[in-house]
Amino acid sequence: MTRSKRIPLFPTIGLCVVLLAMATIPAGAQTLPSNPSQFDMVGYIQAATLNAGCAYSATLCGGTVTVNNQVVTVPANTILQMPATALTWQQVFANAPAPYTGTQTGMALADVPAPLGTYQVEVIGNRVNDQYIAGMVFLAQHSLQSSQGFINFIDLTTGIFEVGGKIGLQGTGQRVKINDPLGKFGRAWTPDSRFTIDENNPTIRTGTGYPMCIPRSTGADALCPQTNRPLDATSPSGFSMIFTTPPVAAGVTPDATLMAPMEVGDFVTYSGILVADAAPATTTYIAAFQVIDNVGIFTTAGTEPSYVAIDVTILGVGGTLQAGLLEATARTRFEGFTTDPSRTIFLWGIDVDPCSGKQTARSWGSIDVDQGPAAGGAALGRWRFRPPNKVLTLPASGAFVPSTREVRAVRSNIDLSANTGDALTAVDAANNGGLLAGQYQAPIFAFLFPENIMVGSPIVPNNFEDMPFLAQGSGPLDGFNGTGPAVGQLDVWPLGFTPQPVKANCAIAGAPVADAGPNQLVFSGAAVTLNGTASVGATGFTWTQTGGPAVVLTGANTATPSFNAPIVNFGSPQTVLNFQLVVTNLGGTASAPAGVTITVNPPATDSVTISLVEYRIAKQRLQVDAASSALPTGTAIMTMQAFDANHKPLGPPQNQPYIGAGVYSVVVVGAVQPASVTVTSDHGGSVSSGITKLRQ
Repeated sequence: MTRSKRIPLFPTIGLCVVLLAMATIPAGAQTLPSNPSQFDMVGYIQAATLNAGCAYSATLCGGTVTVNNQVVTVPANTILQMPATALTWQQVFANAPAPYTGTQTGMALADVPAPLGTYQVEVIGNRVNDQYIAGMVFLAQHSLQSSQGFINFIDLTTGIFEVGGKIGLQGTGQRVKINDPLGKFGRAWTPDSRFTIDENNPTIRTGTGYPMCIPRSTGADALCPQTNRPLDATSPSGFSMIFTTPPVAAGVTPDATLMAPMEVGDFVTYSGILVADAAPATTTYIAAFQVIDNVGIFTTAGTEPSYVAIDVTILGVGGTLQAGLLEATARTRFEGFTTDPSRTIFLWGIDVDPCSGKQTARSWGSIDVDQGPAAGGAALGRWRFRPPNKVLTLPASGAFVPSTREVRAVRSNIDLSANTGDALTAVDAANNGGLLAGQYQAPIFAFLFPENIMVGSPIVPNNFEDMPFLAQGSGPLDGFNGTGPAVGQLDVWPLGFTPQPVKANCAIAGAPVADAGPNQLVFSGAAVTLNGTASVGATGFTWTQTGGPAVVLTGANTATPSFNAPIVNFGSPQTVLNFQLVVTNLGGTASAPAGVTITVNPPATDSVTISLVEYRIAKQRLQVDAASSALPTGTAIMTMQAFDANHKPLGPPQNQPYIGAGVYSVVVVGAVQPASVTVTSDHGGSVSSGITKLRQ
């Protein structure tokens, strides 16, 4: 079975051996390669670098990747496709786990320390004046890394399941755990957030597309109930392997709005990255971003929710025909499954506005669903869209170009043509963790680029200029009307037939308006967050401090930067901080500055308690334990002073160290036995006590 949201299945490169007759080549004669010309490289990541700066947000900066000893330029604004997510080149560095975070990818052979395994990259681009420039980049640990087998054990205390071992016996199979930072399909966990599951579409699922899970505890899991896998004594696993959920109703099980748990005895196909156990252990396991369970779960015909999955995505990019040189490729193929075979599946290309990030669905046609062996078919629930022949409907000629980065498969009765913005959603199951139901949106992993009409003719370039998401960009990095940096045209441009395409004109009428949020009154040392989210037309944010003691502003280029208020001692006057916000829109127009004032009050009076005043006569040892109501959420500095019977100080005051759980403790050796002690907080609280425990 093919896999949805799969690792890029990098094309197999056929080897063609041509025998040439020996000929005399004139001395000094050279054959110049065609320029520009296409390339498609697959190999281990030998080295990776990140540019120190660029004309864009740092998040969009490019760099270089070395593969097969060839240094390839990764342009700024490049969006890389990971197995189940997409990142910028900078994010590949920024999101790398320790000790690589921010400085190395942790995937290159040259990284220090060397990564646990080798990682593979496919780079598709053009060679321009002897410079190799990437247009598209796909990253994976290994392009075909996956495995299959029967689940032999599930450890509900950790979320780890084993595959391929002796049924019921722990420690005999390959250990696998779902790489799931938000806990959508099981326990929240990730060793590397770059290789996670898809958080919007079920990459942990049955072969039919129904979302699956690993229970999050040894007890009941409301989002992954055991009732969603009915028992079946005739099944080798003891659970139903093929069944249809009833219409959704209160108290009726299985419940199609909830995921179904994987069980011991299920046959699964999984993909992920190799992860090492914590030292000193030398063992490894798989952090999975995809698990396909050989369970046939269907939903009642015509009821909601139903589920759709995409297994294969291939799109021809078209291009301008050049006589004798270029085949204008427009071959397209999409395949997948659905839990409701009674529905028709519609395919939509997802166009993205380069300025706002607005998504618009473009109809690519429809296909019926296989009705299974009983109806003369093959696999119940499978659909295969292979234009121009295996289709139900096709749009007008040329509808598949220009190509898009993503495609969406949608069941019938959902019309995306009227959707606007980022709201390309349909019926969503009530409790399935926010996964989309009735549809599946996937990146296109295989693009069919133009090729030579005749072997031996000049090598043609890849026509990236015909791909709007590369030539124009895709708007804010965080989606429609987002506040993140805008992804624009690839820079450096991997030149095609035409000169560099004209960049999208994102000028917006009128300047944006900055709103720095309300003035705030906070206490000494408090965590403070500024708020510029009410700004109008803003996609870029620049905060600066214009008054008061200097503070470290984290996220100064975001809508909500933060800092820690300075410490103001008890009894001191207020401290006033001033900040200014300037915002820009997608056209680069800046707003007038907006200001905000943060007033920092001195600490409020706290309540101080003494839990122990112990004096050991033989050792002349005094111990005082005390606490402040300002802890543990706040901070306090405590001072202890011992007094004699006439309330005269015995020695200098002592500062008390914080020992945890809101308790301060001070020990004085060689102390005179006091009549009383007083503990005072810098918040103004104070309390006195005599000796509570006297020892010899």
